[in-house]
Amino acid sequence: MEGKLIVDPSAPPPGGGGGAAAGTPFKITAADLSFTPKDASLAAGPVAVTYQNTGALTHTLVLEGDASFKKIIADAGKTLTGTWTAKPGTYSFYCDVPGHRQAGMETKVTVK
Repeated sequence: MEGKLIVDPSAPPPGGGGGAAAGTPFKITAADLSFTPKDASLAAGPVAVTYQNTGALTHTLVLEGDASFKKIIADAGKTLTGTWTAKPGTYSFYCDVPGHRQAGMETKVTVK
């Protein structure tokens, strides 16, 4: 018997399972009118984005610079996840509730 094994370096690791948990973990915490962290650097590739809303208001998470990221809407006290295939560049995650981004709800991300 003879077989051929082809390794695809872009494939997820075995047992990764795909879905929201796949990829490099990245967490943004929203309080009322602030985001933590303010700046971040990530490697290109799949990113598992966790959005934790510790505030008393509903907040959103939108990605400027890549329309493929699906908007997250988190009620007070909720933690939700999303996925993003990050490509090299500079991006901004922000809350699009009127006035919130201007008040400080923004995280700048550099992808290398």
